[in-house]
Formats: sequence, structure tokens, C-alpha cells
Amino acid sequence: MRGLVEEMNGAIGWFAQQQREHFAMVLAYEEGDAPLVAQCLHGMDQADPDVHFLTFLHEARTERAYVDVMLDLMSTRREVVNAEREPRGLPRVPAPPDGCTDFRRPAAERIRALLTWWRASLLEPDQPLVLSLLPMKLQDPALYERIVWDLLPSRGLEPWTRFTRVMLRDSRDAPYLEPRLRREPREATVAYTVDFSPKACEEGLAFDAGNPALTPKARGTAMLQLAALDFAHQRHPQALEKYGLLANLFGELGEEGLVALSLSGAGDVHRRAGQLKEARERYAKGAEVATKVESKPVMLNCLMGLGGACQELGEYQQAEAAWDAAARVAGSLNNPYGICDCVEQIGVARLAQNRTHEAVHIWEKALELIGEHPYGFREAAILERMVELARQQGWSDHERAWAQRLAVAELNREQQGGAH
Repeated sequence: MRGLVEEMNGAIGWFAQQQREHFAMVLAYEEGDAPLVAQCLHGMDQADPDVHFLTFLHEARTERAYVDVMLDLMSTRREVVNAEREPRGLPRVPAPPDGCTDFRRPAAERIRALLTWWRASLLEPDQPLVLSLLPMKLQDPALYERIVWDLLPSRGLEPWTRFTRVMLRDSRDAPYLEPRLRREPREATVAYTVDFSPKACEEGLAFDAGNPALTPKARGTAMLQLAALDFAHQRHPQALEKYGLLANLFGELGEEGLVALSLSGAGDVHRRAGQLKEARERYAKGAEVATKVESKPVMLNCLMGLGGACQELGEYQQAEAAWDAAARVAGSLNNPYGICDCVEQIGVARLAQNRTHEAVHIWEKALELIGEHPYGFREAAILERMVELARQQGWSDHERAWAQRLAVAELNREQQGGAH
């Protein structure tokens, strides 16, 4: 994975900062890869003041709207630049000329006009300028292609392209620019495929895990992610083997927080495989290690896993104790949603011990907290339990009242789109 990121950074960095022969780079990637590409460009923008970056990540809805958003963003940036330049007596960036604002012109012409206007405002006339038109989402590839295609040079590089580079987006799985480039070649244009698909990431992590150039901790961290992938794909023996090796490795390195994380992962595997006693043991050990080093997020994971395993084993007192400890850790992390998750299960454990009124009491406390921190999914789940309990106990008044609250909570759950 580390190698994949470094390769992408190297390719984009070469195009944006070093080479002088190519005007355009077509990046082929999918929506899931988009945040990493955007992060890469942001990092370069922050790290290299010698290159001027104009990066646009908005979606293409219509040709006019796409360029209008570019114009709005550049106009806002103009105000910021002028506010910085004015006290220093530097030239102001003028208002955009008519060629930028005339929506009757083709999109590519307006984009060229925007680039020409902006380049003229740079203090260093030969400063490299990198324009990135890389929508985070591509709902209409054909529309995007119409917008950007005429930016690609077909009869040599024109004067406006001097010291300017453009990055465009293609699809890796269903390309639209690359096939057209084969049919209608464009000059000074290169292509690069970004692949952070699950298969590529797994291969990259496997390489990192065995790469002797990396530190033992970095290799172990890569293997930790591989173990999580094994778990996700239900390769339980492989996941357990990796988590066991990692607990020993991180222990030798003195990385106790990562030891606890490995034990928590092993607990998850055992629990999914139905090996509840083994899961309970791993979670308990992980919680113990995490407590020693005050690794609270890992401690929370271990305690919640321990509570779930004990509950499934029918050990309700132990489950309640684990969930209560987890709620306290969530509170120390200022995580009201984690508190509510735990408190719901405390009520379940109390109910299993025939402590009915205590269960209702703790659920009411959770609902009070949800009133301060909206959490529609958990609110509805708790009220569903309360309505069912009232039905079983014959509490008709409570059943009606809680059912009314549940109807409102279900609307909140739909509006919030599920779990927090």
C-alpha cells in the first residue's frame, strides 16, 4: 500500500513539478481512489511554492455550470490574493475578462480564457501552473468529456499552454478518454492509471509486509491491515495466524498499543467463528494491555468485544461489567455515541438477569443523552426493545407512549441514514 501511494505521488509529482515536455496527464481511477488523489495534490500544493496549483474537484452537471463554479472559486481566490498583495504594494489581480464570463462560449474556450487571465496575474510569468480538473464524482462521463476534450492539443502547443499543465480524469474500469485518445491522438498528453482497488491494495500491503527496506513496525502495520482483510473475507485461519505473529512482533518492539490491537483483532475472528471462549480470552487480554498503556480507543474496542462475547456465552454479569467499563472509556473519549451503544447493551444484560426496571432505567438514561446528541439509529433500537418489553409485561400505557416515540425515532433514523 505504501508503495502504491509513493508510486502515485511520484508520477503526479513528475508531471506537475519536473517534466517540461507534456501538457496534459489523464489520470484513470475510480471514485474510491479520488480522496487519495486529492490528498496527493493538496500535499504538493502545500509543499512546493514554486508551482502554482489550481485544483477543482466539483462534479460536472452542465457545461456552463462546471465553468461557472470554476469562475466563482477563482474569483474568491482572487479576493484572497489581492488582500495579501495590497499591503505589500504588489499588483492586484484584475477582474476576469469577458471571455471568462460569457456563458455562450464553449466550455473549453472559457477554461482557456480563465487560465490566460490567471497566468497573467502571477508575479513570476514563467512559474509552472497546474490545472487539475478532477471531479470527485463522475455521474456523466460523456458530459465531462465534452467539457475537457478540446483542451487537449491536436496541432501543436499553442502559446497559452506555455508553463501550464492540465490533469484530467478518466475511469479505470470503464474508460472514455483513453479509447478516444487511441482513435484521435493528442499531442503532449500522457496517461497514468491509479489503482487502489481492494486487489491492488492487498497486493501492495503484502509487498510492504515483506519489504526489508521498511522498519519492522512499518512491515507489521502492513501485516495488521492484511489480517483485517483476511477477517473481512472470512479467511479465519490466516487472520488468526497473522494476529498471533503480530502480537509477538509488537511485543518484542515494545509497541503495547499495537499488541492490544492485534489481540482485539484475534478476538473478532474467534467471535465470528463461534469460538466464544477464545474470543473472551483475547478481548480480556487486549483490554488489560491497552489499559496499561492507556490506549483508550483500543481499550474501548476490546471491552465492547468482551461484553458481546460474554453476552453470547450467557455470562450476563460479566457482560454488564464489560459494557459498563466500555461506557466509561467512551465517556473519557467524549464519545456520546459510543456511550449509547454500550448503555443499550447494559440494559440487555440487566434484562437477561430479570432486572427489568433497572434495564428500563438505563435505557431512559441513554435516550436522555440521545436528546442532547441525536443518534437516530440507536434511539430507534432502544425504543424497539422498550416497546417489546412493555408488550411482554402488559404495560399498555408504556407501550403506547414508547411506540409513539419510536415512530418519531424511525423518522430520525431514516433522515440520518442509519448508524452514526
